[in-house]
Amino acid sequence: MGRTALLSAILSLAPPAFAAPTDWIDGEWCTLTGGLLYVREDGIGFNEHTICSWPSPPSDPPFISVLYCANLYADGDNIVKGFHKTLTIAVEPEANNSLRVTMGDSSLIYERCDI
Repeated sequence: MGRTALLSAILSLAPPAFAAPTDWIDGEWCTLTGGLLYVREDGIGFNEHTICSWPSPPSDPPFISVLYCANLYADGDNIVKGFHKTLTIAVEPEANNSLRVTMGDSSLIYERCDI
């Protein structure tokens, strides 16, 4: 299963979407070192296996939220969920249509990408 198809399938398991102005953050984002970030109203995904839900969708920037995360893996036709973790994320727009994403002491710049 391709990573975009897997992430789409995984994110479809997230709770129902909320109505919010999320156009500034929705979509697929990449780092120069190959990191991936998928953002939808109902959740966020990192790289190939980590998905998170938030108590409310992104609002106007800057956006700060608690994330409820888990790593998910395909096992045949099943999806296995493990490594549950609660994180805090801060997301703010940067120049040239990029985002600064900060979690704990780590901060990365993501740019829109085609996957």
